[in-house]
Amino acid sequence: MQHFDQTAQPTPARILATGAAFPPQLHKQSDVVEAFVAAHRMTPEDEAFTRRIFKNTMIETNSIYLPQEMLFKKMTKNEYVRHIKPKLFDLGLRAATQAISEWGGRKEDITHFVWGTMTGSIHAPTMDILLTNKLGLRHDVQRLSIEGMGCLTGFRCLGLAADLAKGNRNAVILVIVADIRSAIGNQLTHHEDFSPIDRSNVIVSALFRDAGTAAIVSARPPQGDIERPLAVAALPEYYIVDHLSSLLPETEHLALYQEKDNSELHLFLDRLLPDAIFKSIAGLVATLLAPHGVTPDKCHFFSHTGGPKILRGVQAVFDVPIERLASSWHIMKTYGNLSGSSNIAVVDHARRSGEPIEWAVCAAFGPGISVECVLLRRVKGA
Repeated sequence: MQHFDQTAQPTPARILATGAAFPPQLHKQSDVVEAFVAAHRMTPEDEAFTRRIFKNTMIETNSIYLPQEMLFKKMTKNEYVRHIKPKLFDLGLRAATQAISEWGGRKEDITHFVWGTMTGSIHAPTMDILLTNKLGLRHDVQRLSIEGMGCLTGFRCLGLAADLAKGNRNAVILVIVADIRSAIGNQLTHHEDFSPIDRSNVIVSALFRDAGTAAIVSARPPQGDIERPLAVAALPEYYIVDHLSSLLPETEHLALYQEKDNSELHLFLDRLLPDAIFKSIAGLVATLLAPHGVTPDKCHFFSHTGGPKILRGVQAVFDVPIERLASSWHIMKTYGNLSGSSNIAVVDHARRSGEPIEWAVCAAFGPGISVECVLLRRVKGA
């Protein structure tokens, strides 16, 4: 486990602006489950299980970048790539454009660009290059592309951005994280009519959705030549005070993601996964908070939107009111599990909620099992 303290420098890295983008249409969860049932001829018992799982997610509307008639329709490998690449580009571009506009600085001042996604494929030019060119960033911007880290990608990228800022006080880092995870539903492993349904396929299809998010991170002193509208200037900035990463021992088997023949994708999430997380998260957060004299009861929690069991578990472990996870619940119910994109989406919602949040613990979990935690503190006067 590595532990990075941003308070050692005079000006800690700050989240100066954020952005979030979603598909143009949201689908009701009731419509999505009907599409899944129509695409799979199941036994009555499996259909009842499927409907129960979709309902128990508590997701009301879904951020899915497909029309209703294409939900759970099988794609070839080429069709899959031609689907996900333009959608990742669009969501990342819109989120970054919002964050850059809100920041108000010059694009040529952006020195680093960190791109993250779990929606990977072999394809070049890579998404970081395409977005660099479209956004009009400097040709010598330092790029870093991160794939495969799952639902913690956004917080991992914020931690990396904080480290870059710590090493170079003149750095301005653009972070973009985007995912098209609903597309797993189009590439599910084959189901024989009326054979036992793969329950992992049901759970994944009920939860995973699409979004793009972005943030501007820097440790530069405030720039007097940046003018922003009053409504934007009133949004809070957050210091990235500290962050840590950890792999939980002997948990590799609890989350498995595999690409199979015929362009099929299979994501397995063991039922013991949440318990493994909840057994470890209290100690990790205590390690994060202790150097700064902060306790969990003083914090809000920005959790990735992994489902009600994850959010309730975080609430129970730290014994905080449900309101301390309000932004996580809102993003989950409105859009679904956005994988690594959910991380900055929750931060973005919290910044715009108007709630006076001083301390926030960001927590997300990915394959490994890996845990990413970030400690944020509101900038005074922001």
